[in-house]
Amino acid sequence: MRLEDKHKAKIGSKGLFNSINEFVDYLNENCKYNDTDRFCIQVGGKYLKIVSCSEENVTAGGGGSVYCFIEAKSGDIYKSAGWNAPYTKGKNAVRSNVMEDTYKTHDVRALRYGGWLYL
Repeated sequence: MRLEDKHKAKIGSKGLFNSINEFVDYLNENCKYNDTDRFCIQVGGKYLKIVSCSEENVTAGGGGSVYCFIEAKSGDIYKSAGWNAPYTKGKNAVRSNVMEDTYKTHDVRALRYGGWLYL
């Protein structure tokens, strides 16, 4: 699931809006566990939650596991501290940025299971 036009006001810029959708598309094309899984965006206050879930959960409107968080105004990618919040402590809290495409340099297996978020 991509960000919809109604969420553009929450995002910092049009380029960032497109980059977030491109990030989720990349995950869906390269990192799904199986054919019925997908990565979805749940829009929150300051952060967007990227969730890995099955198509059944998507249509039901919930479930899954948190893959990462993206700060809506900057595009910074954070690993998850839990279901509700990103890990934001320390100088290495930001793992990447959707505008820089550095996530594409990682091995697909590291992307699939989120290992690159913990390096």
